[in-house]
Formats: sequence, C-alpha cells, structure tokens
Amino acid sequence: KILGISVDSNGKNASAQLKLTTLDAETLASDFVSASLQEEILETASGKENDNGNSLEQRYLLLYKLLKNNTYSSVERNTSIQLNNLGSSSEPDWEITHSSSLENELVGGLITYLSDPDLVPPAETLTVYLKTLQEMDVQQMANYLGLDSILNTSDSAKNAIASALMEQFHSCFNYKISSTSVSGYLAEVDAELTTFDSDSILTQYEKELNTYLASADAVIDGSQKRYNKSHELLLDSIRNNQATITATATFHLINDGASWKLENAGTELGNAIFGTLTASPVPEDSAEDNE
Repeated sequence: KILGISVDSNGKNASAQLKLTTLDAETLASDFVSASLQEEILETASGKENDNGNSLEQRYLLLYKLLKNNTYSSVERNTSIQLNNLGSSSEPDWEITHSSSLENELVGGLITYLSDPDLVPPAETLTVYLKTLQEMDVQQMANYLGLDSILNTSDSAKNAIASALMEQFHSCFNYKISSTSVSGYLAEVDAELTTFDSDSILTQYEKELNTYLASADAVIDGSQKRYNKSHELLLDSIRNNQATITATATFHLINDGASWKLENAGTELGNAIFGTLTASPVPEDSAEDNE
C-alpha cells in the first residue's frame, strides 16, 4: 500500500513510503538456521563429509523445503523505495532504484534475519541438538557420541552393548532447559536431562560379576570365558535396567559470528547421557587380571 510520495525540488529524485505485507521472514529464517544445524549434525552422525553442505544450491533447496512443508503467517512493515527520474521535468521517466536493501525489504527482511548470529539463541540451539539426538538411529548415535571408542570391547560385544544402550536411551530420554547464561560469544545452558541410570546399571553389573567370579564356574571357565561372561553380564544389566535419573547438565556454546554452536558436541552430550558408562567397565586386559 502506497502511503505517500515525496519528490525533491529539482524533480530528479523521489521517495515512496510503503506498507509492505510479506511472509513472516523472521520465523522462516529461524527455521532455516535450525534446519541447517540439524542437517549438519546428521551429516556428522552419518560419518559423511559433505563439502557442498553449505552451497548456495543446498541453501535454496532447504528454503524451498521449509516453504513447501510449513505455513508462515504474513506480517506488515513500513519501508521506503527510492526512485530516479531518467527523463526531464516535462517528460518524466521514473525508475525504481535497485539496491540490496530493497531486495531485503521485499522478502520481509529475510537477509537481515539470516545475518543475525543471535537469531536462534543458545537455549533453542541446544534444543536442536537434543531433538536431533532423539531422532538418530543406533549407528548414527554411536558415530556422533563416539560410542565405538567409549566401549573398549570386541566388535560383536561392542555392537550388542551399543544397541542396548541406544534402546535404553530412546525408551526414557527427556529434557528441559532450565537456565541460560551468556557472556559475549560464550554461553552456558543448564538442562535437566532424564535418562537411564548408568550408576544403577554398573552397580547391578558389579554385583552379578562378583557373584560369578566367586563361583566355581569362574575357575573352570578360564580367562577367555570369564572375559566373555563379563560382557554378557554387562549386556544383561543394561537390557534389564528400568531405573532412570534426572540430573542437571551444563552445556557450553560458542557463537562463531554466524550462529551458536555446541562446543565439543559429541563429547558433551555423550558424557551427559552415559555418565559413568563413558569409561568401559570391561577393560581389554580383564582376562589376564582374572587369571
């Protein structure tokens, strides 16, 4: 809607005041930044290095996906458009002055919003990480959290234990952001995480292991069988666990000038979720130790 037009005294320049109705570009930009982060997390979890992950084509495809699948409300904003008279005062030939600011206004300020490194604040950024983690499959989560290196076992036992831990995680994981502290480009976000009780798992495992090691079967079995049995007992303790725990974890985020990111994401999330299980309770030399 044209609100008014003013022309300078020599008739060469003019300014038109407008009320523009556009889609809610701020919400679209926020969704875009969150979706971009989610794609980045999933690419890392899949063990793929995508050199074109931030290409112009992929950014447009992501915007297209958001516009196609989501519904955005409209907003009104006042702006002005500059015009130049390329003709004369008697035969005017007005032309809109092209500029990047005009492009930005016509798309509801989308370019400005996308340039804001604080558009998605630390708490919402952490939420993207936690929600994406909930949607990962076993292999993605093992890759992202470094579970393969955390569990120092033979391959078959490692896979079984990792799968059992993921099932435990998916069955009970929940979270609630409790507080945020920002200091410049650094932020700390406290979140209450509900997950399986790793201490309960280890307590049950140690109880069963000690009972087994004190039995005649342990002496008869020999070191390798005792080693394999320790894996079985740990796996059973994980699968049979029903205890959960809610604890506050502090996550550290950094703003790289483009957006907020979780520092050492896999390590921080892994420590918060798996707790004392991040150190393998079944060291590789246990077979010799139990001779």
